[in-house]
Amino acid sequence: MSNFEEFYNKIENKKNKESVSYEPFVGEFLSSFQNISLPIRYRDGILIKSIHPDKIPVIIDRGSQETPKLKKNKFLISKDKTLGELIIILKKFIITNGSNFNEKQAIFLFINGNIYSSSKTINEIYETVKPDDLYLKIVYSIENCFGYLIK
Repeated sequence: MSNFEEFYNKIENKKNKESVSYEPFVGEFLSSFQNISLPIRYRDGILIKSIHPDKIPVIIDRGSQETPKLKKNKFLISKDKTLGELIIILKKFIITNGSNFNEKQAIFLFINGNIYSSSKTINEIYETVKPDDLYLKIVYSIENCFGYLIK
C-alpha cells in the first residue's frame, strides 16, 4: 500500500468518527481552498515539496473584511525565513497593492489561531503544526497598535 493510500484511509477513518472541529480566523481564500478534497490537496502538497524540497507551501489569507487583500494567496517560502521577515514581505505586498497601510499599524500572523514568535523560522512552525495537507495556513490581520495622535 502506498503512502497516499495509507493517508487516504486514515482520513476516511477520521471522517467516520464524530468530532466537531473549530478553526478560528478562516478567510475567504482559505475557506474555498479547504473545499477541495483533502487527498487532492495532499497530493498537490507532495508534488510541490518534491519539486521544491527547500521551500514550504504556504497559504496566506486575510482575517477580516477590513483587512486589505493580497493579489495572490499561495506562496513558496524558504524554510529558513523567519516570521519577522515574512511580516516585512507581507507589508511590502500590502503597500504595493495600493492599501493605506501606515506606520501606526502592525501585522499579526495567526497560525492555527496562535501567534508565534517573529524569530521562529517557517520550518520550525511547519514541524510544530504538521498540517494534514502539507500546506501551512497563515491568516494575517492589521491592527492599530503604535499609539494615537491627540490633537
